[in-house]
Amino acid sequence: MFAWIGGVTLTNPFENQSAKISLAYYAISVSLTAILTCMICGRLVYYGMLMKKVLGGEHAAPYFSTVMLVVESMLPYSLAGITLWDRLWQEVRRHSLSCLCSVS
Repeated sequence: MFAWIGGVTLTNPFENQSAKISLAYYAISVSLTAILTCMICGRLVYYGMLMKKVLGGEHAAPYFSTVMLVVESMLPYSLAGITLWDRLWQEVRRHSLSCLCSVS
């Protein structure tokens, strides 16, 4: 992921203004992915429960296995995004504090 960002922007995403922009991008990206995944899973669980009530448990199994697949697919991306977001946040704070200290 870092190589892709560096190749596209030709800058280090952990420096100065790039860190702030990258921080905003990853915060929005990970949040949106998590929200949409929860909405998709909620809808699948709802229809799975409906199918279980109307037709029985054997017809609802594909819905619940699909929910597990969606959650397992989203989990690595979210964890990597949160880790990168934390690193960017630390860099922005460190840079902001160093600017404040040099002004005094």
